[in-house]
Amino acid sequence: SDASTWTASSHPLTEIGAIAPAGTTRWIAVGNGISDSVAYSTDNGVTFTGAGKTVTNGAFAVACTPTGSRCVVVGSASLGTSVDGGATWTTQSPTQIAVSLGIAYAPPPADQWVICGQQFFPGNETVIGASTDGTATAWTWTTVDTIATGFEITVMPMYNGAKWVIAGSRRSPPGVYTSTDAGVTWVWEPYGAPVSSTFRVYDAHYATGLFVVVGHTGASAPTAATALYSATGTTGSWTDTGYLLPTLSETVFGVSYSPGAGTWMSISADALASSTDATAWTGPLALAFANGKCIVASDHVNGGGSGTAAPTLAPTLAPTLAPTLA
Repeated sequence: SDASTWTASSHPLTEIGAIAPAGTTRWIAVGNGISDSVAYSTDNGVTFTGAGKTVTNGAFAVACTPTGSRCVVVGSASLGTSVDGGATWTTQSPTQIAVSLGIAYAPPPADQWVICGQQFFPGNETVIGASTDGTATAWTWTTVDTIATGFEITVMPMYNGAKWVIAGSRRSPPGVYTSTDAGVTWVWEPYGAPVSSTFRVYDAHYATGLFVVVGHTGASAPTAATALYSATGTTGSWTDTGYLLPTLSETVFGVSYSPGAGTWMSISADALASSTDATAWTGPLALAFANGKCIVASDHVNGGGSGTAAPTLAPTLAPTLAPTLA
């Protein structure tokens, strides 16, 4: 639809960190709850059913194959895989990563999963995991950075068919990790001018030939919400769109693209903005809730789909969990 109207859905989670489509009518929502960290919907997001504590201490991100034949959820201390659209899950507990904050899937011929997150010991390490077996059961782990203070936060991986790009934060100057060898090795590439040295990223997405990251500028506190885009992800190739949302919306928490609608959408705490090409944004559309943290657009199957417009009924976008807030 045109995202001008929203209908709240029923779900068992007290906090929602991310949502993802899992085929034609199924959706997966992850976060935290009394009995569940994952919930699934079979009716286009109208209602959700709890699927248990797949990730014990809270789930932060989820990704699925285009048909929903396999889904992977990541979070604190563990990750889970599902082959039945999110109804049941198998938990993995890799010791190489303590908190997984982002995950993405690249369809064939890559048929690859990439996870990014943190290992707290021995020194606040940024860790990236890559799985090339298609099943997300065998992982190659790489420590890409260690910083002395704070946590190096990484967010959603993006893939353009040849290159992986993962946006990062808490580095100076800010930038992205890139890989052109299926995640075996990674290179840090600063955004470069004219992007502010105080930019902090909260979400990222690849579509329409562009890597797009959203967040805010501000040295000690958010001062302006903004979005960046680049065709290559290399240093000096990024453009800051400089778009502003309402006074209370000083950062952008989520961004996504709907191929059928031909529209980019971004979400802040209490508003949405839209774009046809991610280079200029319009809006905002005020939302009736506060603390919007995530948004996902789908034409029924990830990244392609049947061309059918996204349904009007969408999962609740009112979580309180923001996995990249550290």
